[in-house]
Amino acid sequence: MTMQTMTLEPGSSYCCYFSAANGLSCFIDDDCYEFYLRRLEALCNRLSLRLHAYCLLEHEVFLLITPMTPRALKFCIDSVSRSYGEYFKQRFNRPSLVFPKFRCATRIGSDAAFLDCQKYLEIEGMHKLNLCHPGAYHWSSYTQHAFGGTSRSEFARGQRARQRMMRNSSGKFANKCDSLVTSLNRQLVDRPLATLDSHSASARYLQSRPDRLRDYRAFIAKGFSGAYHAYLQVKLRHGAYLGPLKKNSSAAA
Repeated sequence: MTMQTMTLEPGSSYCCYFSAANGLSCFIDDDCYEFYLRRLEALCNRLSLRLHAYCLLEHEVFLLITPMTPRALKFCIDSVSRSYGEYFKQRFNRPSLVFPKFRCATRIGSDAAFLDCQKYLEIEGMHKLNLCHPGAYHWSSYTQHAFGGTSRSEFARGQRARQRMMRNSSGKFANKCDSLVTSLNRQLVDRPLATLDSHSASARYLQSRPDRLRDYRAFIAKGFSGAYHAYLQVKLRHGAYLGPLKKNSSAAA
C-alpha cells in the first residue's frame, strides 16, 4: 500500500521503498549518500523510529524500519526527502523533487519474512551492480550486521584519504601520515553512518549460533532462488503484505 493511504501499526515492521522522480539519479557521489543517511539517522533518533537495515541505490531507496507511533514514519520520510531535495538542488542545480510523493510500505508479518527482507536489502546492491560479494557494495547495512558495526563506506573514505595523503608525501612525513590515517580509519570503523537497532527476529535467529557474525554472513551468502528473489522484488516494490513465507524461503532453512 502507499504510505499516503495505509494505516501504520506502531510496533510493526515495514519495508519502505521509493524511487527517483523522472528516472533521475537520486545520488551522485558519496557525499550524497552520506547526507541522506545522516539526516535519516537524526530523525529516527528524534521520532523513536527503529531503523534495522537499509539499501541506498542510485535510483532507489529501501528502508527496513519499525515505527513506535502511527505518524512518525511518514513524517520522517517526508522530512528526509525534503531536506535531501534542498541539498541536491543547491549542489547540482537540479529540481529539488528528487523523490516523488508516491511511496509504498510493505508490512512484515513474521520473523522469517523479516529476515528474508533484510537479506534482500543487503544483497540488492550486489545484484544491481553485478558484484561478487554483498560487502563490495558500500551503501547498505550489510557490513554493520556482518562484521559487528563496521561501516564499509566509512572505512573506504578513510582509505581514500590515506591514498591522497601518501601521494603527496614522502619519507618520514609519509610514515607519519600513514600512522595518522590508520588511527583515523579505526575511529571511522567504530562510527557507522547510521545507527541500527537489532530486531527481535534477528536476535532469535542468531541467539543459539556459536559464531553469530560468521553465521550471519553464511545466511546472507546463501542467497535466494531466482523465483523467490523475483517474488520478493514484486512484494517490496508494490507495498504488498509480506506474511508467513513459502518453504523455499531462506530464513525457513
